[in-house]
Amino acid sequence: MRYACALVLFLLTLSFLPALQAQSLEELGTGRFVVRELLDIGEAGRGVLTVAWSADGKFLLFDKKQGTPYHALYSYELAAEKLSRLLPGSGLADGMQANSASPHMSKDGRLTLFSAQLRRSATYSRGGPGYGLHNEIWLLDNASQKTFRLAEVAASMSNPRGSLYPYFSADGKRLLWTAVLGQARSGSVLGRRDVFVADLDWREQQPRLTKIVELEIGKQSDFCECYGFTPDGSQILLAANLEERQPWYGADLYMYGLQDKKLLRLTETPGLLDRFAALSPKGEKIVWSSSMGLTQPNLGAGGRLWEKYLSSELWLMNKDGSEKRRLTSFNQRASEHFTGQRSVVGMSAWHPEGEKIALVLLKEARNYELESSVIILELADAYANQPR
Repeated sequence: MRYACALVLFLLTLSFLPALQAQSLEELGTGRFVVRELLDIGEAGRGVLTVAWSADGKFLLFDKKQGTPYHALYSYELAAEKLSRLLPGSGLADGMQANSASPHMSKDGRLTLFSAQLRRSATYSRGGPGYGLHNEIWLLDNASQKTFRLAEVAASMSNPRGSLYPYFSADGKRLLWTAVLGQARSGSVLGRRDVFVADLDWREQQPRLTKIVELEIGKQSDFCECYGFTPDGSQILLAANLEERQPWYGADLYMYGLQDKKLLRLTETPGLLDRFAALSPKGEKIVWSSSMGLTQPNLGAGGRLWEKYLSSELWLMNKDGSEKRRLTSFNQRASEHFTGQRSVVGMSAWHPEGEKIALVLLKEARNYELESSVIILELADAYANQPR
């Protein structure tokens, strides 16, 4: 009898072991994170500049050049390795005559935000992803395929404005995006920028933005860029150049409190790149692109030569900026991740379960030009040495 009870207790303990071991990666110290596997999705990821996950984690969403000078929106089903257009036949910045970029799906999977370029500005060279000139913020109803314009931009060739990187809050009731407000006094190639937040309201099945607020990040109104809300919606993650006489690529990462309007500085690397950040699903960890530890030459007036000379890696830290460490070694000889070419980590996104990261990897090709691919990093606990 005693043996039988002990056996039952042992079996019950075994049944609970997976739950005990299934500690979220986000709860671990950054020193326990390792990249267990690195997957290049191949041809489907060529020409991509921004990437996101679908709400269920089964698809990647991205903008991509496909046989034209312009980016269009695509979904990529990982299991089937199937690439599909997000806006087939809509005529809206469809990648044939103008750019569409920066897709971001709501947590319930019903809606997708994106930016789309005014067609009459299609000849403008900086209307693509990352620059966003002459782009407006749009909303796609994923079920009906209806599109709605949310934020308009006045077209101007002499002092162009634009919009990029739109995000939903976790509850889908608020929006966040980066706005280009014209030319920067500093001469920054990325323009004078700020961040806007707004409520998303619906009336008679028509969405509209209300309570639109410009956050006015920094006195000099130079480079800034948003990367999403925290899960509770109280803060936003952003990059901003707040130092006078510093070029835009010296920007640092911050958390901005929407209630107290205070900035919490997460990085402090004067003159070095800290950009393209992404919050983990529970908001405990942040990954970002940084040039720390790498040679960074002069990038020219206004940082115009950043695509030709900059290199960076993916870094990881806690939400308060502590425990910073490098996750990749694309530029480091003798590393298993070494690409053999100057490499720049672009936009990244966490899988909804927090165990994978998709990122855009830009590698130097002919004439210093960058060619992109989409990489998926599978994360693991270094102590467990098992896939999570």
